[in-house]
Amino acid sequence: GSGGGGENNGGGDYEDTKHVLVEDHSSVEDYECLPTPSKRRGKQKDAVDVFFRENGGERYEDTTHVLVEDDEHSPSRSKKRGKKRGKQKDAVDDLPLYLSSLIPALMSACNDDCEVPGERYEDIKHVLADLNAAAKKYGIYFRPYDEATSQNRLHLQRGAFYGRQSELAVLMHSLNSVMILGQPVMTAVSGHGGMGKTTLVNQIIKPLKERHGYLITGKFDQKGRRPDSVIFSAIDSFFGSLMEGGDHDVKARLKKRITDVVGGFGANVLTKSIPNLGNFVENAYTHTCNDQVSRQVLLCKLISAIADQMNPIVIIIDDLQWADETSLNVLKMIATDPDITYCLCIGCYRDDDKVLTQKVTNMLNGIKSLHVSVMAINLAPLEKESVNTMISEVFCLPPSLSQKLSSIVFNKTAGGPIYVVKLLQSLCEEGLIRFSLTARRWEYQIGKIGLKVLPAGVVQYMTVEMEKLPHSYRLVLEVAACLGHPFDYHTFKKAKVQGKLKLEDLLPRVAAFGFIQELAPNQFAWAHDQVQQAAYGLIPENRREAFHLLIGTKLLMNTPESELEKSIFDIVGQINIGKRLLDSDDQKYEVGELYLLAGEQALKTSSFHSAAKYFMSGIELLQGGDCWESEYNLSMKLHDAALEALFATGEFTTLSMLTSKILTHARNFDDKLNCYQYLVRYLASSRQSEKGISTCITVLEQVGETKGIAMGLGFTMGLNLCNFLGETLPTKISDVVIYTAYRKTKRLLDKYSEDDILRLPQMVDERKLVAMDFLNHMISSSNGTRPHLNVLVVIRMVELTLEYGLCDVSACAFSGYGNVNCLDQDFESGYRFGYVALKIMARLGKENLRFQARVYTNVYGFINIWREPFQASLPKLLEGYDAGCLHGDMEYSYWQIQIYCGLSLISGEDLAKLQQNATKYAKRAMQHNQSTVANGIVTLLSAFLELTGDANSRDGAYEAILNCTEDALYQQLASSNEDRACALICNKGKFVSILKGNIDDAVQYYHMGLKHPFGMRTTSINIIMGHFTDGLIALICAQELGDDQGQWTNVGLGVIKKMKKWMPSSPWNFANKVYLLEAEHFVLKGNYELAREKYEASIKAAQSHRFVHEEGLAFERAGNFYLDRGRRADAVSHFTQAKRCYELWGAQALVDCIAEKCKGTFNRSDSMETSIVSPSPLHH
Repeated sequence: GSGGGGENNGGGDYEDTKHVLVEDHSSVEDYECLPTPSKRRGKQKDAVDVFFRENGGERYEDTTHVLVEDDEHSPSRSKKRGKKRGKQKDAVDDLPLYLSSLIPALMSACNDDCEVPGERYEDIKHVLADLNAAAKKYGIYFRPYDEATSQNRLHLQRGAFYGRQSELAVLMHSLNSVMILGQPVMTAVSGHGGMGKTTLVNQIIKPLKERHGYLITGKFDQKGRRPDSVIFSAIDSFFGSLMEGGDHDVKARLKKRITDVVGGFGANVLTKSIPNLGNFVENAYTHTCNDQVSRQVLLCKLISAIADQMNPIVIIIDDLQWADETSLNVLKMIATDPDITYCLCIGCYRDDDKVLTQKVTNMLNGIKSLHVSVMAINLAPLEKESVNTMISEVFCLPPSLSQKLSSIVFNKTAGGPIYVVKLLQSLCEEGLIRFSLTARRWEYQIGKIGLKVLPAGVVQYMTVEMEKLPHSYRLVLEVAACLGHPFDYHTFKKAKVQGKLKLEDLLPRVAAFGFIQELAPNQFAWAHDQVQQAAYGLIPENRREAFHLLIGTKLLMNTPESELEKSIFDIVGQINIGKRLLDSDDQKYEVGELYLLAGEQALKTSSFHSAAKYFMSGIELLQGGDCWESEYNLSMKLHDAALEALFATGEFTTLSMLTSKILTHARNFDDKLNCYQYLVRYLASSRQSEKGISTCITVLEQVGETKGIAMGLGFTMGLNLCNFLGETLPTKISDVVIYTAYRKTKRLLDKYSEDDILRLPQMVDERKLVAMDFLNHMISSSNGTRPHLNVLVVIRMVELTLEYGLCDVSACAFSGYGNVNCLDQDFESGYRFGYVALKIMARLGKENLRFQARVYTNVYGFINIWREPFQASLPKLLEGYDAGCLHGDMEYSYWQIQIYCGLSLISGEDLAKLQQNATKYAKRAMQHNQSTVANGIVTLLSAFLELTGDANSRDGAYEAILNCTEDALYQQLASSNEDRACALICNKGKFVSILKGNIDDAVQYYHMGLKHPFGMRTTSINIIMGHFTDGLIALICAQELGDDQGQWTNVGLGVIKKMKKWMPSSPWNFANKVYLLEAEHFVLKGNYELAREKYEASIKAAQSHRFVHEEGLAFERAGNFYLDRGRRADAVSHFTQAKRCYELWGAQALVDCIAEKCKGTFNRSDSMETSIVSPSPLHH
């Protein structure tokens, strides 16, 4: 206060100082007292009478006399104090505070002779306005007299909200969009510190509870030690509170939803980061999955399981400006995940630091780019009228009478809400505002308040106020500020920065000032982050590092060894800030051990970003000395552990630098092995395939895999001469080197039955296990650029399995080998070895499923579709996608989704559902940076949109998700030699054009496709779709053309020949296609009776095998046939059936085409021939 005493100014202890501040002895004349009214009341009296009668209120008839005689500052009254209380005292005690201010001001306005300075009404409109305000806010202005008021403390109503009506309307609109429509919305609330962002978003709690919604809240801390755990900790707290209460049936339903959507295995993975989830779903087992992406995918599944229409969810994350990139990405994934509905994400952040704000802005822009609404709310300072409303309600003053005080407060604080509150609290403590017990109203020294000089910002102001406290109290604040926003009593107690003082005993006293709040027993938090910032400002900047180092050292010294793991983050967090002051190498090595422990603990909870920071801090600390000589083991452990964390977070530049250091300093091959594992994975992820292959060969040589060296030499000396990229799929693999190895392995496997392979022992030779791993890595590295090498790699993996036993990579080997057999047209052998691969996974158990996505891609995407119905593979591909997400194998996980979308298209699945799912998966692939697969999914999505008629052009899907056109994407892919992706665009174009009857467009796509022939890089679906459409295009063109007929006929006959070879393996998939192609060929030859029979056979087969789209196509082609033969009734009948099939498929664009065709048929001349005659050109 103005006379505040402390240890710096000789004012005695703080308790006495506070007493003096409360009982300020300033002169009576200093206060803005409301003057004694006269008995003249006139029109204003009548106005009061009318108001109270109309509003059912009770007038206080005896208050005038009481107020006149009960002014505690009156000299005459002071002499008689205590004598004349009686009834008058009772009347004053019953008078509401609001009226204790309003009535004297009203009476003062009626007393022309009044010379006492103070507030008075100047206009009857102000009186009526104040009376109306009292009626509207009766509960606030006529609240009971409380103890806080009598003790000269502010009455701050919990959850009070002032101004911000337009901002609140935007927030409530966001909530309604989510709760009613289920639309995904991200709301960003920004503003300078202390603008009331948290207060604003808290207004959402009441309506959310009314809708039985769930609330998840989290907050980042400037001094936070593990920012990447904030969101997971918030969800963990949600489950903790959920278990403590709530309806049993509601919890049971939620538990079932989580089990159904996330699965027991997924819940186990998340339990590492969300322990209370394991308790909630009653899963004790915790699965180890050190992959950040899979954890994020599972988190999105968990949120989607929690939120539904009956129980919407709001996630509020505060202080995003202090969030790490990983957490911002998690929030972005939640906000944009297409499976998450009825979920509102709200992010609050300060916008007064452009550097910190930029990463939040980038996240919001990323959310917008995925077509999710972002509602932006920016909070400016309160307007003057809102400040007046706050002061009026806090002090129970009529709004018209509080204008003078609020104007001064507004001018000094610029309307910053927290600054206003802190200033008012300070003015009360200093006695410049105080409550008069006898007058029953608040009084203030308006002159002294006006002259008070304040710092420009609230942080500086609070720091100045804190500096008035005794030294011991300030020390409590300084230590607490270093510990973070929330902190616990036991940690504070161990930070004995001054041995003589028991600061923990002073903590409750300091908390009483309102700077710190006690949330629960032994749990404290700062009233506001700016209060914490002000307390931190008490520490001189030049001694902050030393102070943190001191706290960290004390925490370490006072923590028992058994509790070190639990407290390691607090210890290392403090030492890290002061590590620059460490002198000796011994100190640095000791702290390096602490960093290693902290990183290992962070990895246990999948906090990869934090783990990477801890490991890298330890590495940085050791760099100055000869750590690789004196502390080799510590250096190796830090570097090895850092590789795992850095790979999980995608920090590949740093990872590459560390691998070079390890390979330089490691003393033997075994110590380099972990480094090689992450190096080849990094090279494959960054598409450095040549370096990846070379690294694999180096490792294979070290483990004695001499055939690997020969393979590498063959590769580097000209393996690229192996050419499987001819215009058509080769019927046999003809390259001498590869074909020889393939046939040799085929003869070897002829000696083994399925049971023989499955009875092989498990592989135990460590060197061979390493060889299997790196051969598998080589497949990932060579898959995109040198797929022919994969054949040799797969063959070698099979040989190692037969010689040394089974391991989880063996399943990849046999599924890959099965795919090679299918490329060689040996579908039976391919199916056999696909079956073996699945059985190997089953035998090795759930603990060895890290390659399930890869195995399922081969088996259900490339092998089984040559033998089993297309439809049978669809659910298995989705199962493999989920498995890939669980184990972090995102590349193969999304390959299965692309295969799923393509296979669903040629299976005739419902187009509306396909459109919805493809949109969802394309966005999700973009989220996970799987751009190659995203391109493929969007290409298929464009087909769905064109067929349903929902796209204005073929570019609709590309523009909506990839922000480009189909032509632009094709040119980009062609320039990068992405033949597989280019072929998909061409095949999609041919497929849609044929169905829509656009033969010219189909021919154009056909010629484009010749530049990207079928080969090792082509998926089975591309092969099947491409050949079938090529055959139709060729035969239709041959029917329409003259001179060029021979060329098109040969193409059509070649396709028929090839598909006839496929049909015995799977009549279900290929019979109707072959019959339709044969029908078109018989039309070309003029054999119309056989053509009719083949059309009908195609229709029947398509119907039996549930290919509704190809049933419709066969009906339509037959209708064209009958129409050209003059059999109009048969044509109309078949067109009608085609329309029915297309309607069932959901292809509205094709339905419209058929409708137009039927209309044209009825308009044709009645003179058309009615018998089968010579062919005429087809009409399209």
